[in-house]
Amino acid sequence: NTLTVTISTATALLTGTSISFRSLLDPATPFASITHQACGATLPTGTDESLLIAGGYLSLANLGKQHSYFRQELWADGKLRMRIMWGFAASATLESRLAAASQPEGTPVEW
Repeated sequence: NTLTVTISTATALLTGTSISFRSLLDPATPFASITHQACGATLPTGTDESLLIAGGYLSLANLGKQHSYFRQELWADGKLRMRIMWGFAASATLESRLAAASQPEGTPVEW
């Protein structure tokens, strides 16, 4: 299958400006759901992705899946309030991202 995307702008882009598309057709794979009660090191973990719906869970089901970005959605009162795209320079697995994040140098990311 081939997907062709054509982009045009009404005016020329400024020097140093770029437009990029990543994972245009890739469906999102949820891996964590946090709440005010469960976040970071306190998140329970496992491979049951159905527990992501309730919140406060880190799924390990897709540790080996390659990705080049995270999409973070912030919800309040049942409404999507903010979406943040976390972009990485190279594709990696969730397992390697979590391991790198725990190191002093961390993982470079653009958001």
